[in-house]
Amino acid sequence: MSTAVRDRGRWRPALDRPALAALLLGLAGFGYRLVLTLLTVPVSNSDEATFGLAALHIAAGREHPVFLYGQRYMGMAEAYLAAPLVAVAGPSWPVLRLPVLALWALFVFLAYRLTRRICAPWCAVLVVGLLALGPERVLRDQLQAVGGRPEVKPAVLAILLVAVGLADGRVRSRPLAAGAAGLLAGFAVWSDWLIVPYLTAAVLLLAWVLRRELFGRCGAALAAGVALGAAPLVVDSLRAPPGQDSLSVVRRISGEAGASPPLGERLHGGLLEGVPLATGLCPAGGCARWQQWFGLCYPLLLAAAAVLALVAYRRAAAGPAGDRVGPAAQLALVAGAGLTLAAYVRSPLAATDPLNNARYLSVLQLSLPVALWPLWVAARHAWRGTTGAAGRLAGASATAALA
Repeated sequence: MSTAVRDRGRWRPALDRPALAALLLGLAGFGYRLVLTLLTVPVSNSDEATFGLAALHIAAGREHPVFLYGQRYMGMAEAYLAAPLVAVAGPSWPVLRLPVLALWALFVFLAYRLTRRICAPWCAVLVVGLLALGPERVLRDQLQAVGGRPEVKPAVLAILLVAVGLADGRVRSRPLAAGAAGLLAGFAVWSDWLIVPYLTAAVLLLAWVLRRELFGRCGAALAAGVALGAAPLVVDSLRAPPGQDSLSVVRRISGEAGASPPLGERLHGGLLEGVPLATGLCPAGGCARWQQWFGLCYPLLLAAAAVLALVAYRRAAAGPAGDRVGPAAQLALVAGAGLTLAAYVRSPLAATDPLNNARYLSVLQLSLPVALWPLWVAARHAWRGTTGAAGRLAGASATAALA
């Protein structure tokens, strides 16, 4: 990512060209969102007002809520992050949203680092460039303090980076890293249940990396971290009346969506509408027919990414674990996206109201690197001239899709 150069007797880091390009794109996206935050764009809603009220109560020492008022399943991390700012600067929408903006910046930085480690440097630049863009549907999920998604996405990426670092030997204190990853995992479960598919895949990858150390200090540190991160959720569930614990509430809400429409309607609403809306290819009002292509291709791209990861894993099977963890991390991101899509398509809301519920697929941004990776590989081989006529045609199509 960077090299060290001497400047008047001192060493300073020098970014290489991919890192510099990613930095400029990230700063552009951050500046764009900072201006919107100061202008309170997009407009607020009742959920965000409730988070603001909770931040006021926390800042005044009146309350220490575990879940959003009136619910028992959405954590209040954003209110706790905003509370010190509210105590200093007073209540306002920009003050409430500044921690969410910081979480977005952390998410983009971690997405760059992970993509660079498991894919390629310039593919990581492309991911940052796409994440820097922001139509209304995407900006609403990234800038409003409405709970859950802004904080759990960087948590999952951090766990995956810890697993990669542990596998290739770059992490010095392995028990400390395992404990930090466990803490993030427990925290993510408390914050938002939507992240469970990705979190399961990330924790399984971490367990695979630590498989020989799970019954030692690393395993104990991992378990202690999970327990500490999920402590608010566990304590509240133990104190809740029967049927009012977080898991029971989530199950009840999932079962109250009504009769399930036919699978075809749920697939249409979940894939052709939900995926393009969640990834920013459509305006908030809905997708035109020509804009639904990405939703149609998304499962195919995930399948192609899984095949590429399996091939890379087999080639690296005889080498050290550090060479195999990249493809394994790609498989974890593919699995997270697949499980998230499967859970969403099971819900009747995918068919009955895809416009308002596409926000539940915003976590698919985590899998953007692996969704683009097959296109990137095809385009790269075509431009290098290492394929025949059919390969060059496929590469040209992949290049057009990336553009």
